[in-house]
Amino acid sequence: INRVADVIASGKSNPYDGKPIFTDRCGSCHRLYSSGGNIGPDLTSYQRSNKETMLLHIINPGAEIREGFESFVVLTEDGRVVTGFKADEDEKVLVIRVAEGQAVSLNKEEVDEIKPSVKSLMPDGLLTDLSDQQLRDLFAYFQTTQPLVGEKQFREQQLLEKQSQ
Repeated sequence: INRVADVIASGKSNPYDGKPIFTDRCGSCHRLYSSGGNIGPDLTSYQRSNKETMLLHIINPGAEIREGFESFVVLTEDGRVVTGFKADEDEKVLVIRVAEGQAVSLNKEEVDEIKPSVKSLMPDGLLTDLSDQQLRDLFAYFQTTQPLVGEKQFREQQLLEKQSQ
């Protein structure tokens, strides 16, 4: 955590370059502003400016799991194992939202056992193969306080600069 925090603080960053990294690494599960998945918490309202807290949750996802995002392992009578969040439950049906985002409905009569999982659905190692610049850019995007504007113009300008080199 300290090493990544030092990297983030050590150079220039660009949130426009961080957005596609977020989309690739985080966006299938997490939402930021109006884009992304709905498996994990929506990060828009989080205090993303606190680098240490963000790094803790990203580097060690199981350190603290937000209420409502606890994972469960459900064993069915026919031998299936379903792991995910309890999306809904009543006296007859249990709905589990799995890591791929689908909702799996289970008849409670078919459920053999429900156990809380000690592991987060968020995978470990999401930052391990990123370059220092990618880390800085990703966190620059995390720390934006509003959706990026002018992204198309920014990308066009980048392309022009590369072509002139």
